[in-house]
Amino acid sequence: MKQFIYTVGIFIAMLMSSCATTPAEYVETLSDEAAKMEAQNKIIVECLSKRDIPGAEAALKEAKLEADKSLAKLQKMEAFEGNDELRQSCIEFVDFYKTIFNNEYEQAFDVLRKTEKRTTDDVNKLSELLLSVTTENQFVKADLMKSIRSFCKDYELTISNTKNE
Repeated sequence: MKQFIYTVGIFIAMLMSSCATTPAEYVETLSDEAAKMEAQNKIIVECLSKRDIPGAEAALKEAKLEADKSLAKLQKMEAFEGNDELRQSCIEFVDFYKTIFNNEYEQAFDVLRKTEKRTTDDVNKLSELLLSVTTENQFVKADLMKSIRSFCKDYELTISNTKNE
């Protein structure tokens, strides 16, 4: 019986240690979720630059789903050793994209769908939307990068870009 309890204890300890997340894995998971949003946005922009409205609409639909999945995943995650700054910054970053996918891009698509009835006001509205998104994106991204750098400094991690995409 003692042997059995000892064996079960070792198995549980091994299982728990294999589930432990390292600081590097934690920051990589969060960074990957943020990168998904930028990749989704890039697809939409590329379709729009080719004047492929149906392709952009399909990409927007996919982006909305991806944003919901990412937010759910991030909200289920816990702070790393009590440090929640990076996770919160990443949630804000993904939430920013979710908001623009659901609001600003929808408004922009409404303007783009008006092929024959587009007015100067429509074009100005589109320009204002895109400028607003670009400006806010810079702030949200800077905040996320600051949190990543701070987390990496706290856990003595080196930041490198070695992933091939």
